[in-house]
Amino acid sequence: MPGAVTKLETSRPLKLPDGLRQLSGDSFLMAEGSGSLDRVTVDGNKVIVETLKGGLKEPTSVAKVGGRAWVAEGQLSHLFGAKDNGPPQLPFEIVPVAIRN
Repeated sequence: MPGAVTKLETSRPLKLPDGLRQLSGDSFLMAEGSGSLDRVTVDGNKVIVETLKGGLKEPTSVAKVGGRAWVAEGQLSHLFGAKDNGPPQLPFEIVPVAIRN
């Protein structure tokens, strides 16, 4: 039977969180659609959010391969709101980011 649900308190507000992948133990990689790749570390009911790379084009997903995180830039606001936001910046990119566990 599952345990009780616990609300986690983050060290800063999250902006469009997406693409959560386990890094190691209680640490995870997370793409934030607002433009960053973060490491999130859970400690009890608290979560430390550390930005590893900013300036990404609305990332939606992340995968870890060896010592790199590969971040897919989705540019969703351009795909679903092209009339207001203009066309996406092509080509779409998957950006490598060096990481440590």
